[in-house]
Amino acid sequence: MPTPESILLADGRTLCFARYGAAGGRPVIYLHGAGSSRIEGEIYDQEARAASVQIIATDRPGCGGSSPAPGRTFPGYAQDLRELADRLGIARFVVAGMSNGGAYAMAAAACLPDRVSTAIPINASTPLHDPVARRATPLGARLSYALIRHGGALVLWSVKRQAKAPGPDDPLRRSAREALRQPDSGYLAQEIRLCTTDWGFDHAAVVQPVEIFTGDRDAGFPYARIWAARLPAGRLHVFTGGHVDFAAPAARARIVAAMAAAS
Repeated sequence: MPTPESILLADGRTLCFARYGAAGGRPVIYLHGAGSSRIEGEIYDQEARAASVQIIATDRPGCGGSSPAPGRTFPGYAQDLRELADRLGIARFVVAGMSNGGAYAMAAAACLPDRVSTAIPINASTPLHDPVARRATPLGARLSYALIRHGGALVLWSVKRQAKAPGPDDPLRRSAREALRQPDSGYLAQEIRLCTTDWGFDHAAVVQPVEIFTGDRDAGFPYARIWAARLPAGRLHVFTGGHVDFAAPAARARIVAAMAAAS
């Protein structure tokens, strides 16, 4: 496992990240799911090495080794990523993100059109504030979002359960533990707030290529098919499984291949 790195942002906060895959390879900034951390990027390490892709996986504010940022927004985090790319000497990059990270990836593409070449949202959260997305999303999934919005304690319990579950000490379990490192940072509460309210940017107007990956049993699958058609340059990739099956070998291989082929 690589040693975590960090930079000091202009406002004095720390942004923590780790690099996986091929050193010096095509840069992909990777954004983890809500109950996860930068360690999530480790699941792609082997495939990324083979594809000459370098994955730069970040911790969001209040998660892992990154400083809290009360009141943060999806577009605001795009500016953190601009600073990170500047510090690492990266002019243009691909941005990919899982679940809530998919919304952050789209925000980065929307807000940094001069820096982000391609966005790859993976089982992305559904923007239920958008009427088209809301109509396309089954009632059960809409009720789940409502439960999440008003059940922060349940979300925290779920993350703790994953972190402590018996079995091999795999990257996703270690990633969940790292997400809990700052228990009083408000990180998870802010993730819930952001994914259940207006995203603060037009997720259907991103002009760069957007490679949407979705499991055929993920709650976001029905809208993902419509979302790909709404985007100026959207393309849909469907893999077998539900929300966490992005980590299955076949899905991982396809995701990294898209990273390597991105313009």
